[in-house]
Amino acid sequence: MEGSPHHDQLTRLFEPDAQPRWRTDWLDVPPHIRLGITHGIEVDPQGKVYVLHTVHETSPCRDAVCVFDADGRFLRSWGDAFAGSGHGIRLFPEQNPDCVYITDLKRGLFKTTLDGQLIWHVERPAFYNDRPHLPYEPTNVAVTPEGEVFLSDGYGSYLIHRFTADGQWLDAFGGPGTGNAHFAHPHGIHYTERRGEPELLVAENIATRMNYVSLTGEHRGFLEVETRRPRTFVELDGLLVVPDFYGRVTLIDADDRLIGHLGDTWQGKEHAEALEAQPPPEGFIRPHDAAIAADGALLVSEYVNAGRVVRITPDS
Repeated sequence: MEGSPHHDQLTRLFEPDAQPRWRTDWLDVPPHIRLGITHGIEVDPQGKVYVLHTVHETSPCRDAVCVFDADGRFLRSWGDAFAGSGHGIRLFPEQNPDCVYITDLKRGLFKTTLDGQLIWHVERPAFYNDRPHLPYEPTNVAVTPEGEVFLSDGYGSYLIHRFTADGQWLDAFGGPGTGNAHFAHPHGIHYTERRGEPELLVAENIATRMNYVSLTGEHRGFLEVETRRPRTFVELDGLLVVPDFYGRVTLIDADDRLIGHLGDTWQGKEHAEALEAQPPPEGFIRPHDAAIAADGALLVSEYVNAGRVVRITPDS
């Protein structure tokens, strides 16, 4: 609801005169782990922070999921099966607080417990068996309150697949094309009822747009706020956080109006590469995912080779 402490704290970060506190070294990463590209981040109901990274080639530990407490102290790691190709991590505590979904570009969709025990795995939907010409590299996942699972094949066929709660494939929609119900790189996907009915909000990277569709794939409209290569979505009390891959994070209100942008550093790809070599103490490089910490801080994981997770709070 609007007016909750975390809602107000997040809104203050994006005010024009805000002076937020940026922290880039708050995670206590142990010596046996070297973070690779920090693709995904989530926070569980107890406030623990889950970071999904690609595993740096020099890391002696192949675990792709690192778990930290709310203050950034390392707790444990798991997920060596995702080393090198883990891409998306999502928790849905309203449906099942003890489970996590992981999308892997090469190995498909996993549902596990919070400590990495496998519940079910769909490596590749049977839909592709008689369609060998279609690529398959899934990027992200959304789950409805009833437990239906939607998987975006963002780097592959541009389709969105629907599964039952136990991982049985039901159907698919979207794919490339010229109509509004087709997708151009559906990188992120989010279940929402922000407009009063169940919908999916799809972050299209190549098209650089945010596309509302029904749960059966009919186009319902666009979220008409300008973005730069939107990656995914985080929704909190009507607020929508959008990591823009080109150097900033965008905040949108419950009526789909722009509140503001945060941390904008974008001056082109070459400049981003220079920032990766010497990261700025404030501002983003390539935001890829976001989460809200237990204390309301905004956490942003970035697509940089050495891993980078930024923690931002208001100056107060």
